[in-house]
Amino acid sequence: MPLDTPRFGLNGLDFLETSPSVIRDGIIARYQEASGRTLAHGDPLRLVLESVAAYIAQLSKAVQLACRNNLLSYATGDYLDPMGYYVNTPRLEASKASVTLKFTLTAAQDGAFQIPAGTQVSDGAHYFATDELAIIPAGDTSIEVTATATEAGAASNDLAAGTITQLSDPIPGVDSVTNETASTGGADREDDEAYAERIHLAPSSFSVAGPHDAYLYHTLKFSSSIVDAAVYGLTDHPGNVYVHPLLKGGEIPGDAFISQLSAYLSADTIRPLTDNVLVSAPTASEYSIAFTWYLSNDDLDRSDQITAAVAQAAEDYRTWQQAKIGRDINPDHLVKLLIEAGAKRVTVTSPEFKALERSEVAQCTGTEITFGGAEDA
Repeated sequence: MPLDTPRFGLNGLDFLETSPSVIRDGIIARYQEASGRTLAHGDPLRLVLESVAAYIAQLSKAVQLACRNNLLSYATGDYLDPMGYYVNTPRLEASKASVTLKFTLTAAQDGAFQIPAGTQVSDGAHYFATDELAIIPAGDTSIEVTATATEAGAASNDLAAGTITQLSDPIPGVDSVTNETASTGGADREDDEAYAERIHLAPSSFSVAGPHDAYLYHTLKFSSSIVDAAVYGLTDHPGNVYVHPLLKGGEIPGDAFISQLSAYLSADTIRPLTDNVLVSAPTASEYSIAFTWYLSNDDLDRSDQITAAVAQAAEDYRTWQQAKIGRDINPDHLVKLLIEAGAKRVTVTSPEFKALERSEVAQCTGTEITFGGAEDA
């Protein structure tokens, strides 16, 4: 879909007039001025000019769209992809989720026991294959190994610990397998807004000095499941670069995902020689949502609609709050959304304002909504 509002906070840009009524009135006015003749509303010539104006308006909109699609602030879809290639930044295809699996033997073996790379495990619907050969030393009975989904996309995310337990092909000597962590990191093909932001950051990656935006660019490039990242250094630890990725939906990445991202950012083609890249998950700052809202008597006929809108506003606040690392827990934004949803007034008991560190992300533990009744406006 074409954008009506440009990205990056830039002002809107029109290349030509596209309003059908303005174009129509302009054509008729110019004809009347040139001919000295006034056209009545039923005049056949006026109808001809109006049909010409309608065609010109459609053509103007097409030209306007074509011109805007040559700008990063407006381009969408297939028009956006060539802009990425100008700065060596192709769109990210769908990525695969990862998880940590634990294989347990029926009994300790006298010699080393091997779990072949590519061993497939599932929860009955989603399949994962181990990333490497896992060797259980003699005398041990278990080992942990990372595994990657066999199909790309977000569908393999959020499979809870202990749910991936089915070996596709039984291995003699293996008693059980289970996922130690929830699966994370899968993502669908990169959407336009995330892709445009990476293109915007791409020139920073041309530097070899390790600037903030370069690390941010490479972190976002690793997986389209990453929606935000905190990147910083500390004066008392020179040379250390701290990176905390956040996944879509405010999800905190698991150990397997962090390990893969760390290896990617530490590659010689990305990391300046003197940098020590330290990747870790952001720290969860937990809070709850609890409030009482009141309805105006003037809105009693819309009570069902407003009740639903209030519930949605609470969910929108939860989503907004955890969509960015370091975003302060701010109940004022909750009140704003609830008033916009139709509540007359609101009493918020939780959360209280809390300033977050740049490595923290808000995580909601529960929502409690209480209707306080109707009041006079």
